[in-house]
Formats: sequence, structure tokens, C-alpha cells
Amino acid sequence: MHPTADQLAQQIEQTAREAFGDGKLGELLTNGQWKALATPTIKKTFADLGRQLGFRVAASGIPDADQGWLYDLVWFVPQAPFTTRVTLTLESALA
Repeated sequence: MHPTADQLAQQIEQTAREAFGDGKLGELLTNGQWKALATPTIKKTFADLGRQLGFRVAASGIPDADQGWLYDLVWFVPQAPFTTRVTLTLESALA
């Protein structure tokens, strides 16, 4: 069973605060290699969370993820026969 929308929102916010709060995102973005580091770090953080919450993850450049879709990262649940429930789409627009 997947979390409710409220539980998802709380978990996403908590993960974002832990991973990127207290100036961590600013440090990542002011690093001389920010283009090479920021998007992959964001994608990995939320790919890991999506898997922990029981979703399949699609994102290019992330080990063990499905092929990337239109967005940087997608959490989804395949449903038979030809539909897919998309729970989260993420576009970082940094690189």
C-alpha cells in the first residue's frame, strides 16, 4: 500500500529539508561544478525516496532506474494492461 497524498507531501518535504536545507542546496549550486553535481544529486535523493516508498522510478543516469521519461525523474506504478499511475514528476531545470 502506498502512502496517502498528505503522507507523500510530508515525506517529500522532510527529505528535501534534510538533503538540501540549512544552506546545503546553496553550497551545491555555488560549487564550481554545480552543473555536474546539482541535478544528479537531486535526482538521486528523490529516486532513493521513491523506491523507499514503493514506487518504480524512471530517470536517466540513475542506477537501477527505468529509462528516463520527459522529466528528470518520475515515480510511477504500472497498472495493467496499458495504464500507468504517475505519482510524482520532477524537473530540476538546473542543467
